[in-house]
Formats: sequence, C-alpha cells, structure tokens
Amino acid sequence: LYLPSGENRTLRIYDLANLAAVVERGAVSLGAESFGTAVKIGAFVYVTAGANLRVVDVSDPAHPAVVGTVPANGYLKGRHGRLFALGTGSLNVYAYSLANPLNPVVESSAAVPNPAPSTYLDLGPLALPMAAWVGDYLVGMTYGSAGQYHGVRALDFRVTLPLPPIP
Repeated sequence: LYLPSGENRTLRIYDLANLAAVVERGAVSLGAESFGTAVKIGAFVYVTAGANLRVVDVSDPAHPAVVGTVPANGYLKGRHGRLFALGTGSLNVYAYSLANPLNPVVESSAAVPNPAPSTYLDLGPLALPMAAWVGDYLVGMTYGSAGQYHGVRALDFRVTLPLPPIP
C-alpha cells in the first residue's frame, strides 16, 4: 500500500501480506502536503505534492527515494498502466507520457463538458480515493461551490492517444 500522508508530507509504504499485522516498510518525504492518490506504475509511484508531481522510486520499499519532480496538472489517477491528472479548479483531464518515467510530460489533454446547471465543476474529487473504477469508467462525486452542481460523474477512460473528448 502506498499512502500519501498529507500533514506530515510523506509517502508511506505498507506491507499488507498479513492484514492482522500490517507493517510499515518505508517512508520518504515529499516536501509538501499530499492529499490525492499514489499511483504505482512499474518501479515508480507518482503522487501530487503541493504544486508538483513527485516521482518516487519504490524498487526497494525499505528505501524509497524521490527521483523526479515536475509541475502538477491536478490530482492523479492511474488506469491500464497509464497516468492521468484530473484538473483541480478546471475541467481538463491530462494524459502523461511515461516514455521517461522519471520525467512525466503531458502528452495530451481533453476538456470535460460541464453539465447543466453548473457553471463550474471541480474534477479533483474524481482522483481521490472515494472514486472507483467500474469497468473503463471512473465514477465519483464532483462539486463546485454551494448551490452549484453536486453529483456523480462517470468519465470514460477507454483512451488512445491523442486523447479523445470525454463524453
């Protein structure tokens, strides 16, 4: 389990082999608060920390190390070995290229239509742990400010590049 710990600004790694006796295997400082999800792809964990995306090498869980930092485009979610960021305060979904896993770069993006009657929608909650994958759809709550749209959204992640518009 790769768990960002917001207030103490760390990524903690837990061994869940024995759920009756969970053991912390390692931890690393992220340098900033992190309240999103940690996405593991290969030997790396990607996590948003403050305004940055941190790349953490977890090939040795007892000694994880931050090995890359790039500007963040939102909270992260992974699917089928791909890395996506759901914009905070925006309606954009970003797909990252991991050709160089130490330096993810935005390869493509798409705007998500804003449902009536909302004039503002924050996709960030769809990247938090309370959202769930149902097949190729990411389903979760979205919100704006008081009195605006509050409800469930489902985003289709059957993607190829370039990233198609999301229905």
